[in-house]
Amino acid sequence: MKRIRFLSRNIKGSVSVKYTWLELFFVILLATLIYSLTANNYSTRKIEDNFDKLNLELYKKMQMQFDTMLNSFSQTALELATDADIGALAMQRDDSAPHSQITAMEHALANKSVIMRNAEDYHIYFSRSGMIGSTDGLFGAQEYFETHYSYLNLRDSEWRRWIVSDAEKEYIAVTGTDDRRYLLLKYPLSGTVREIVSSSLIVVLEESCMLRFARDIPYFESSMIYLTDSDGETLFCLKPEGMETLTNGALNKSADTLRLAGKRFRVIRAASANTGWQFVFCVPSNIYRGDLSTVNFILYAMLLLCICLEIFVLWRSYNRSYSPLKGIVGMIGSGEEKGNELETIRKSITQMMDAKKEYSNLIDEQKAIIRNNYLYLLMSGVLGEREMKEEVWQEKGVEFIHPFFMTASLSLMEYSELFYDLDEPIDDSQRFDLMKLIVENIYSDIAAKYGLHSYFVSMGRNCFVLLNLAEKEDKAAVLESFRETQQAVQNHFD
Repeated sequence: MKRIRFLSRNIKGSVSVKYTWLELFFVILLATLIYSLTANNYSTRKIEDNFDKLNLELYKKMQMQFDTMLNSFSQTALELATDADIGALAMQRDDSAPHSQITAMEHALANKSVIMRNAEDYHIYFSRSGMIGSTDGLFGAQEYFETHYSYLNLRDSEWRRWIVSDAEKEYIAVTGTDDRRYLLLKYPLSGTVREIVSSSLIVVLEESCMLRFARDIPYFESSMIYLTDSDGETLFCLKPEGMETLTNGALNKSADTLRLAGKRFRVIRAASANTGWQFVFCVPSNIYRGDLSTVNFILYAMLLLCICLEIFVLWRSYNRSYSPLKGIVGMIGSGEEKGNELETIRKSITQMMDAKKEYSNLIDEQKAIIRNNYLYLLMSGVLGEREMKEEVWQEKGVEFIHPFFMTASLSLMEYSELFYDLDEPIDDSQRFDLMKLIVENIYSDIAAKYGLHSYFVSMGRNCFVLLNLAEKEDKAAVLESFRETQQAVQNHFD
């Protein structure tokens, strides 16, 4: 009998189940991390965007207040241009103006002190006479510059050129000796009958004036506020002490975030439709993220819990599932097998099933041989009474239902000349087996035709057909049919 090996071969390229579980663990862990980080980033962006939308109105309010202040300066210039005494002074070519006109000018400028309360200084420059008119009187331009502009890093020639030139901008930004920024604004006094276009109202602003508008801004103490002109040049800057000043290039970028000194800032812009100037608000992102601390704590706590649960499940799976699996593989392969344990078990079970099927076929063949030999001995009359009992019949695979029997015998003698027209040649043993199979099928069909219980018995070249008949069967018809069949078979193979 063929010996069957149950040991499965190593499966090349296969991976152990434990590595598959580890791979699944890391996939789930990676998915959890990606989801958590994505949720965190999305939540942060949404909160920052909502903060921006809520605070934008306050930022626009500051920008509108600043525009309102500039508009009030422009309106003041229009009102001063219609003052007769100021108009008369503008027409003077020297400092010989009447005292009454100078006093009237002082009162006119003093009456604007409430409107001009945010200004560091304001005065009128009379281009024809080169004089400066202020609330303190009428002064020469050189004298006034030396006494009132000494704190600015600005030369007298630059100042004069800016005042008298129509091509220059109507503002100029300078720094002071105290490192503060100052903004000089020029408003021509025009529109009068005398058309004193050569006279201008000069307003000096210091960057701290923005503090009056910025106090209502959220997170003002830790934020940076920049005022830039239409060319992107920085005019004013309010920032925490020690904080680095942003360059014009960084301010003019369209990005809504920026980094400075390792800190991340949200950038919100509010532009003026009148001047084209723009307020740039830089708010630290950690202020926004402070409101996310609880959400982040819960999120990361859940992430840590998921990781711990995955590790616990992996450990439990290893102990409860993989360890027995490894033990089974060890029993199958004596501890020598590597690779995928489930595939190893599957291969081994497949081989066992194939072996079982082969054993079953061998047993069926052995039963058929045992039954054939028993029936041959039975018909030969050599069995004793002990071997004729019903339990022996069942043991040998024989079942007799009726008390009557009929036998037909055949001798298969000459068969060497048969079956030469087959596609593949066969030897005499195969030829004899094929002939015997044909004869057996013929007689089995006849028995089935009459509904009879039959056995085909062979021993060497002799074959027998054993029929088990009931009393009511037409025995003569059966016998005649068998005789005709026997003659037909004999004639066919002769």
